[in-house]
Amino acid sequence: MAKRGGSGNDQLPPHSVEAEQGVLGCVLLAPMDTIPRVRKKLRAEDGEEFFELRHRTIWRTLAWMFDELLAGRSISARPEGTAHNADGIDMLTVMQRLKDNQNLDGVGGTAYLATLPDAVPSAENLDYYLEILVQKYVLRQLISRCTDVTRRAFEWQGTMQVLLDDVQRGVDQLQRYTISDEGATRRLKAPSDFGEDYWKAWFGGEADAEPGCLLPDCFAGFPFRIREAEMTLVLGEKGKGKTTLLSYIVLHLLRQDMKFVIASFESSPLRTLKLLHTQLIGTNRLPETTQGQRLFREGLAWLNSRVAIYDFQGIADYREVLSVFQAARARGFSGYVVDNLMKLGVAEDDMSGHGIAANAFADFAIQQAAHVFMVNHLRKSGEGNMRNRSRGSLRWVDASANVVGIERNEKKWEKIAPFLDNLQAGRISVDEYNEFTKEERKEWDAKFILSNQRLQGTQQNGSRALWFLSRASQYFDHNHPLPDETTNWLQRWCGREKEQHA
Repeated sequence: MAKRGGSGNDQLPPHSVEAEQGVLGCVLLAPMDTIPRVRKKLRAEDGEEFFELRHRTIWRTLAWMFDELLAGRSISARPEGTAHNADGIDMLTVMQRLKDNQNLDGVGGTAYLATLPDAVPSAENLDYYLEILVQKYVLRQLISRCTDVTRRAFEWQGTMQVLLDDVQRGVDQLQRYTISDEGATRRLKAPSDFGEDYWKAWFGGEADAEPGCLLPDCFAGFPFRIREAEMTLVLGEKGKGKTTLLSYIVLHLLRQDMKFVIASFESSPLRTLKLLHTQLIGTNRLPETTQGQRLFREGLAWLNSRVAIYDFQGIADYREVLSVFQAARARGFSGYVVDNLMKLGVAEDDMSGHGIAANAFADFAIQQAAHVFMVNHLRKSGEGNMRNRSRGSLRWVDASANVVGIERNEKKWEKIAPFLDNLQAGRISVDEYNEFTKEERKEWDAKFILSNQRLQGTQQNGSRALWFLSRASQYFDHNHPLPDETTNWLQRWCGREKEQHA
């Protein structure tokens, strides 16, 4: 094979042909057991971790055949003269698939393919070969990236932080190869092992009950609930109210005994906290009086026992975020907000990195019986529904149990804006303003859109129009007249709690 290297000498980049052959040999010996294990370790979808191109081709062929079997499709027929059609992956079916795709000669033919299983004593040695293969790949990538950084450093004329951030992102992408697979072990149980819990699902009065916490009253019984062990993707264009409406939802989930960690990487922790506090007490300003100070302290005390604010603003590392979430789960927190996922240290065009991060957060929700809200911006242009316009990788859509969208009625305020300007300038009176904008003010302010929820038997699509009162950042059902006053939820809830304890 021709030597490959960009260093200007005859030395090949780090690699181990023996380790690559060992991995493929183990897979060919026990494909259904080993392919999932290899996929957990190899992050690149195109098999880039293999140095030899023929090994990449063989690995991709094995992975594609495995996917077809999982999807219930029959893989290619056995070569002519054999007894029956294929029902699994073996040497003959792999050879035939390579031949069908005109890749057999390119990988060394049948003779080379047959040597791979003979190169390993047992498929049990897979982890050993994988470790070497990954180590060599990471070393190659480090050499390549350092060479690129050296070239750019000689020519760089921009801001130093930009270059350093690029270098850090490159290192972070390689760091994921060192992450342990602990916790990813599958746990298999017989149906009878679920015992009393499964009995209650049939006879405990829970069979017909829809699980999960309710949305605020303003959604008027909208058929969507916040269930444990799920991840919800919250979509919307930048600046259209995703954070505000999600904060209002979180507030009402706190009332239902959920405890939340809020990681808002776009807003300061103080701003995140004040928004939630404002929605709780029904005003964004407090008088500097004894009553105002009391309301502040009572609201802070109520939130303090239910909320933790992730104290960081900027580009985070999603592995660190998950580590903090794990620690918070041990302290009883069951709800989590990440606003937004494009701040998790994964480049927008890094599809593989997004896929890994999406699966990691979804796995956390499932394994920890928690609910995770992931906020993401929409592309301003694009075809199809909200799900197809989600920024980054569509893996976030696929990994989420629920996909919801938030929309603001821009057209309404475009119509009202000129009259509001005239009112503020004193050119028209309040009565004239009310008369001129009477019809426009009847239109909805915001809309909650349900694109998908995975639980079987639930409604999959729908929307709810809402009123919005800016002085309290609160929402109300558009099916009813807009209330004159905001709601002090703290007073209402604490009053009910006192009545229940009386």
